[in-house]
Amino acid sequence: MQHFPTTPFPTALPELSQPWRSASFPDATLAIANDDPWALVAERDWDFAGGMEGWATAYSGHQFGHFNPVLGDGRALLLGETADGREVQLKGSGPTPFSRGGDGLGTLGSMVREFVVSEVMHAAGIPTTRIAAVFRTGEEIARNGRREPGGIAVRVATSHIRVGTFQFARLLDEHRGEHAVLPALAQYTLQRIVGAPGGRDAEILRHAVQTQAALVAKWMRVGFVHGVMNTDNMSLAGETIDYGPCAFVDTFDPTAKFSSIDTAGRYAFGQQPSIAMWNLARLAEALCGTSLDVEVDEANAIVQTFPDLYHDALTQEFGGPLPPDGVDLRRWWRENAAERSTEDAPCNPPRIPRNYEIENAVEAATHGDVNVAAELVASVKEKATDDQKWQDPGPPEEGTGPYVTYCGT
Repeated sequence: MQHFPTTPFPTALPELSQPWRSASFPDATLAIANDDPWALVAERDWDFAGGMEGWATAYSGHQFGHFNPVLGDGRALLLGETADGREVQLKGSGPTPFSRGGDGLGTLGSMVREFVVSEVMHAAGIPTTRIAAVFRTGEEIARNGRREPGGIAVRVATSHIRVGTFQFARLLDEHRGEHAVLPALAQYTLQRIVGAPGGRDAEILRHAVQTQAALVAKWMRVGFVHGVMNTDNMSLAGETIDYGPCAFVDTFDPTAKFSSIDTAGRYAFGQQPSIAMWNLARLAEALCGTSLDVEVDEANAIVQTFPDLYHDALTQEFGGPLPPDGVDLRRWWRENAAERSTEDAPCNPPRIPRNYEIENAVEAATHGDVNVAAELVASVKEKATDDQKWQDPGPPEEGTGPYVTYCGT
């Protein structure tokens, strides 16, 4: 995505940015440094473990369909930008004004997990935030009934503006009886993300619809299940963000879900396109009926373009008909690779690790060995022959039980 220079978010929108200091971790050590993003971040010579000044950003969110007016960064701080203008955020950095009673900390395993999965997505050509580095904090924290080593992660993103950011800005203006924050956020988004400074506010919605249709189609191609598609987890930059309970399907199954809290399957594999459109309708609601030049009829018309945009993107991603339900997606790609490798179709996806491979890497990191995660990521990134690329250990053995994920990040 092309970057359009802007004032840093906390400077441009102080009403949405709470100055705060991260926790200090005197015994922290570097666990993983991630090639090019780390090189960009390291130029700033930040002391990520020493207690840093930053900003916790505010946003609202529909969580499983229920609106929460005040969410915000509960375990993360926005630190600043790289030389090329990408935002840098510290995750697991301790409590903030938005922690809602939580400790604001993260486990080493959850940070390594986001590193692995986001790099798999990046290797597959899917827009995503990336983890530049993971640190061991040297402390232990209680999670899921056990003590685990703590971890912090350095994340880079084009922007951390979410659908929920617009929802919060509208509420704030309504509470204050003014029209100030939402218009400022709109102009900032038009310049930084849409690349149309001074453009019509409706272009924000149009850009979001287009990028989300393309993004979700790419998710479906690799069998990615986000797991928690709340409006606070939808990036206006069109990047995959917040990997907490995500997973990859083994078989092409629209009902596949993995998150321990998604008991009704709201965010199941096959539901992701409709949920994306639902979230975009919430963005339209935040924009309409305000001082912005977004009319209800126009907003509805823009949102209604999503199904066709998504269908076209999905057809392009798969290069033909979709896999039949129940087929092993990785094997299907391998068996159909030749006939689907055309100039118009995308390259077949790289080797997508099985969920148990990712969990093995996370568990190894929890017990002190991050090499398993590093080697797994390297195997996905490497330029391999077709035979090497499609080496796959196969689905999990029968009797291992269903795979369940948790919101650890």
